[in-house]
Amino acid sequence: MGAKLKFSDDGAKKDGTAGEAGPPDGEKTAKHEKHEKKISRLEKNHDKYGKKRDRARGRQPTKKTKVRGRCYDESKNKAKTKIRFAKEPVPMDEAKWNTAKKPSLPARGAAALATAGINKLHTKVYEAEHENAGTQAAHRAELVGESAYRGAKKLAHGAYRHARNAPYRKAAKYETKSIKARMELDYQKALKENPKMKSNTVSRHMQRHKIKRRYAETLRKAKKTGETAKKAGSAVAKAAQTITKAVRRNPIFLLQAGFLLLIVGAVFSMFGMCMSIFSGGAGVLGAAAYAAPDGDIDKAELSYTEWETDLRLEIQNTETTHVGHDEYRYSIGTIGHDPHELMAYLTAAYQDFAYADIENALREIFGAQYSLEHTPETETKTRTETRTGTRTDDVGNVEEYEYDEEVEYEWSVLNVTLTAVTLTEVILPLMESGQLEQYFILMQTKGARQYAGNPFTVNWLPHVTSHYGYRIHPETGAKDCHRGTDIGLPAGTPIRAGIGGTVTAAAYDGEYGNHIVVGDGNGLELKYAHCATLMYAEGQSVAKGDIIATVGNTGDSTGPHLHMEIVKDGTYLNPAYFVESN
Repeated sequence: MGAKLKFSDDGAKKDGTAGEAGPPDGEKTAKHEKHEKKISRLEKNHDKYGKKRDRARGRQPTKKTKVRGRCYDESKNKAKTKIRFAKEPVPMDEAKWNTAKKPSLPARGAAALATAGINKLHTKVYEAEHENAGTQAAHRAELVGESAYRGAKKLAHGAYRHARNAPYRKAAKYETKSIKARMELDYQKALKENPKMKSNTVSRHMQRHKIKRRYAETLRKAKKTGETAKKAGSAVAKAAQTITKAVRRNPIFLLQAGFLLLIVGAVFSMFGMCMSIFSGGAGVLGAAAYAAPDGDIDKAELSYTEWETDLRLEIQNTETTHVGHDEYRYSIGTIGHDPHELMAYLTAAYQDFAYADIENALREIFGAQYSLEHTPETETKTRTETRTGTRTDDVGNVEEYEYDEEVEYEWSVLNVTLTAVTLTEVILPLMESGQLEQYFILMQTKGARQYAGNPFTVNWLPHVTSHYGYRIHPETGAKDCHRGTDIGLPAGTPIRAGIGGTVTAAAYDGEYGNHIVVGDGNGLELKYAHCATLMYAEGQSVAKGDIIATVGNTGDSTGPHLHMEIVKDGTYLNPAYFVESN
């Protein structure tokens, strides 16, 4: 009763009820002109975006392809296949700068020999460096330099890819805008051709829905192309992070950072005396530490790694689960995440969370990060087949002869596409300003929940070769729960005790190789496995920081590395969260 209808479309009724008289002719003419102008503007936009898209496509690299065409040969009185060459754009995933160049066998052999030589040299230096402080400092500087070089190389390659992929990103951007403009143009033309639809809300809604459905597939493909092109940009960001981590291992930078942290610590201390930063009353110390129980922190990270492993297995088993196709084409984005990013977000957003309460939110984050699609298509191809025919000569003799004929056939293709974005792109928009502040603090402190010290004198996080959690086992290929962290460093690198206490085990077995376990007597234990040598025997006491072993390749191992486990009160924990890294 007395309610008034409002529509967003031009020409639709703005107010009044269905029984009221229509607007005067002058008002109708004005609305009609306004509608015509809107259609004209949309046509111009569609043309403008189309031209920009075509210009961007013109800057994309091209390749020569064979094009087969059927034509009629009058001299032989039959159809034949004619081949010509044409230029067509190179798909972005096929561009040479986006495809990893596989080194030749001799190059791989030379690289393996060089790596072995470098590792052997590092091993010799490790054995002697404790005798000379200058040698030890120079060796540490060399390790920093090697890490910085690798990071700079990745950054340069990422920047190059980002620049070369610019035409693809622009083409995808303007293709999307062109399609949206065309959708709106079709809708406005439909309103113009059916004036009665303007006054009927349901009809207008149905017409808009039909047009959107018609363009949905085209728009989805255009957007997907744009998302794929953005990956080069995220690669640059990742490479920049690698450089930052390498620089932070530089002793000079650490000295400067030490003074900076003293200043920041003093400011935070004074600030904490006056007020609390967060509404819950937690001070700076609370903002810098994970709030959830150890078990819930561990469960959240384990679940995310398990979902990622299941996704890898689903892709790996595609040809078994989706049979009946002649060809499988894969376009797979990067699967993986930074565990510290995940836990910094969960703490900033949910504080002292229980896993059961955040599981659904965690699944939504996973769904936003990864999208797997299986798209079948059928292509028409041609092949040359040899046929047998008969013919009669002038005197009536019948003879057989063979001839080649181009035959068309169907080729079934399954496109397997994993669209993946970085975890950072998913979680940052979900946080408010206060949460973002805590998130960045947690990324610096790594949660401030470390129960054990660093086993090395360098930051070991950039050298992790296999994280804690679920993975595909490197030897069996099966789903496996990896209850430790593998750190790849040269054989002979000294390993230091993360806690003081008693050696509860120092032995060899086929799985862990040479391994040593240190317990503090209060429920905390650390295991160091695949060692080359063990410096202590079972029952001996060690102090935190003592050299207890060296990195090796013993037991079930595929290369020199340290397998490190941390157990508290009988429960495995993730070393990334609970062992100091720098």
